[in-house]
Amino acid sequence: MHNSLTTTPNTNPAVKSVKPFFTRKKTRLISQLLALVVVVSSLPAAYAGHADGQIVAIRSRSSDGLVWINVTGPRVNKPACALYDYMMIRDENSETGKKQFAMLLQAHATGKRVVVYGTGNCSRWGDGESIDTVEVVQ
Repeated sequence: MHNSLTTTPNTNPAVKSVKPFFTRKKTRLISQLLALVVVVSSLPAAYAGHADGQIVAIRSRSSDGLVWINVTGPRVNKPACALYDYMMIRDENSETGKKQFAMLLQAHATGKRVVVYGTGNCSRWGDGESIDTVEVVQ
């Protein structure tokens, strides 16, 4: 009687043995590469610039709506395009940009410390880093 759950070795010499494409070694390598991709994709903020301190100035220009700030602390890891220490809200018309502007105004009015993380590029204005994240700190 033949049990359908067990397999018998192939005894036909015309049929070659087929090895699985994904071996344990390949599966482990793929898992490690995927983990590396996840880690690397979360790094841009680490390589982008940031500033930590109190807001020294907030400016808004009527001609194009540009909003830019200066913070008392030193700028760290500025991208090469950022020739100056100021940072710009990337899109002041977006919901996020409006929230960031409100947070920066509140921090300036109350004298609270902020940590402002950049995007690593100068997409909003050619010589100042665009803002990615704003933290108001106690």
